[in-house]
Amino acid sequence: MKKSQNINATPLISLHAAVVDTETTGLNVKEDRIVQIGGVHIEGMSISGDNSLDVLVNPGLPIPQASSKIHGIYDKDVKDVGQFAGVAEILNNFLDGRILIGHNIGFDIAILEQEYERVGLYWQEILYLDTMILGRCANPRLPDHSLETLSTWLQIDIQNRHTALGDAQATAEVFLGLVPHLKDKGIRTLAEAYATSAQSSEIIETHLKSGWKPPLSDQAGDLMTYQRVAAVDSLPFRLQVKDLMSSPVITISPSTTILEATRTLVEKNISSVFVKPDDPGQAWGIATERDLMRVLVRPQDAERDEIREIMSSPLESIDQDAFVYMAISRMHRNGIRHLGVRDSDGVIVGSLSSGDLIRERASDALVLTFDLETVQNESELGHAWSRLPVVISALLSEEVGATDITAIIAEQICAATRRAGELALAEMREQGRGDPPTTFSLLVLGSAGRGESLLKPDQDNALIYSLSESELSAEETDQWYEDFATRIARILDSAGIPYCDGGVMAKNSKWRNSLRGWFATVDNWLNRFSPEDLLSTDIFFDYKPVLGDFELAYKLWNYAYDQARDATGFLGHMSNQAQNISSPIGLFGQIKTNQGTIDLKKHGLFPMVSGARALALRHGIKNRATRKRLRGVIDTGKYNENDIQNIIDARDIFVRELLRTQVRQIESGEPLNNEISLGNLTKSRRVQLKWALNQVDILNAIVLSAR
Repeated sequence: MKKSQNINATPLISLHAAVVDTETTGLNVKEDRIVQIGGVHIEGMSISGDNSLDVLVNPGLPIPQASSKIHGIYDKDVKDVGQFAGVAEILNNFLDGRILIGHNIGFDIAILEQEYERVGLYWQEILYLDTMILGRCANPRLPDHSLETLSTWLQIDIQNRHTALGDAQATAEVFLGLVPHLKDKGIRTLAEAYATSAQSSEIIETHLKSGWKPPLSDQAGDLMTYQRVAAVDSLPFRLQVKDLMSSPVITISPSTTILEATRTLVEKNISSVFVKPDDPGQAWGIATERDLMRVLVRPQDAERDEIREIMSSPLESIDQDAFVYMAISRMHRNGIRHLGVRDSDGVIVGSLSSGDLIRERASDALVLTFDLETVQNESELGHAWSRLPVVISALLSEEVGATDITAIIAEQICAATRRAGELALAEMREQGRGDPPTTFSLLVLGSAGRGESLLKPDQDNALIYSLSESELSAEETDQWYEDFATRIARILDSAGIPYCDGGVMAKNSKWRNSLRGWFATVDNWLNRFSPEDLLSTDIFFDYKPVLGDFELAYKLWNYAYDQARDATGFLGHMSNQAQNISSPIGLFGQIKTNQGTIDLKKHGLFPMVSGARALALRHGIKNRATRKRLRGVIDTGKYNENDIQNIIDARDIFVRELLRTQVRQIESGEPLNNEISLGNLTKSRRVQLKWALNQVDILNAIVLSAR
């Protein structure tokens, strides 16, 4: 059997699973035999109609009448069919490395192991989930958790009960019915389902006494194939697009003739040229040497025709701060060899070619398994999202910088949000809601907007839309965008990026407004500076556009920064808030803990992010990322450079310790949190952490001096 396509972080809505049931001569796993095997495949939240298993097996011994009365299979039914040795290969192909799901599956596993052993075949350990145990987790108040009881509760009509295929079909439907109830209990992923099952000690003991396989194994970590990618080429994860791009950009106008464009390529020794539109509202284009060669065989056309007639438009572009792996993935996916590179204001500032990437050891072979930009539904989105911790674990082992790793996570949150928006748009069109009534910009806020996310994200997003071109009323326009944003939130939540506990989502009216309405909101925040407003601005000033008309986002961001710089009262209150977290260093220089743990996000990251933001706004430093803000603070020449650099280094220590902890939590199915256990740290790491926490007080002093 192949290794599982699923990993620890795979959401239950995204499993590739095989649901199996057996009918047997009896219930003694040592002596009885299989007479029928049935199974169906689960793909995400659907039962596959293309692949099912329904085979009879000659047990090689008489079938007791009592058993035949239950499953309806008699000796005459199996006398002309093959024995188990001939069925094993069929079963292996059906399982194909999938997670195995069954009801009281411990019995089926135990008897399958015996059958394999009898014919001299090896039964490979496989991860499995038991719907009886999961049903108990989902609703412990039911009188029992038989297949019939669960089906009745979930309003599932069982067909062909006590046939292997009928029971497998019913079990599959029960599992899919349990998934939303398990999610409500905080059980979203494969690892969480497995960890929760481990708590069913009473069931485990019963299974062991019966000779069944318990629902757990000491080999759980191996079975779940938590893929530590030791061979990952980390360079594309370290380099950013701006490190490789060609700049300045060579541009021509749309009216340039094809012959003139060709001369530009030859003179500049470049492989493509960008076509800058005459009207700023129009899309950029690109013409490559391949495009030009097709026309140059007709010289008369090349002298006469304009480049606009053969260029590709709109120009595919990527942010200059994106990592190289994203550029490789986008080129591979779209079958292109050139990208435009844009800065934080959306201005095209460079170009990137496949040749640039090849020179840095990258190739089309590097297409990330968690590429989130091509999935077709929320189940696929969840499966793609679950791959992220695998890569992060590998990058940590490769000693990739903590700042780079958090930027990679943030990129993927932005990609997931963008794809959720695209899926929501497609869904609305299919359901007759039509296209967006106006231009809009979907924003990601907070840590993902700053490019410094950890592995415990929630949804922080907002929406800007225009009103001028809408044929609907202002209220109807907002209602359309409310529906749109609500669908985005649902898709992300299903995929494993949960709803924001604080409600910072565009589906809520506070975080969805017209451009003019957002201007008024910003003015209100800056003039009132209530505690609630300060929390809102904390997350708002870090936003990044991911879908729609980026120009709307840039207009609002520049307006907000310009207004904030002159709002001295607001800046003073923001500085105060940045200093509100008490120092975790005790009177005698020891780290203060809560039963041996410290919330490193609260006591380490948060005050650094807030302090850097306050300083950036005060000095008009228009950067989102904390590291860049602090580098901008150094560039003002007003502060001690060594102190600021120490703060930057301290932040990296906090991030790396948090990521190490969260990767371990995801692997084991523990709830994600920001608590670091000092007992898990080596002496040198504890010393480092103490030094880093002391830098928080230094930053607070700098923020205070800047008032």
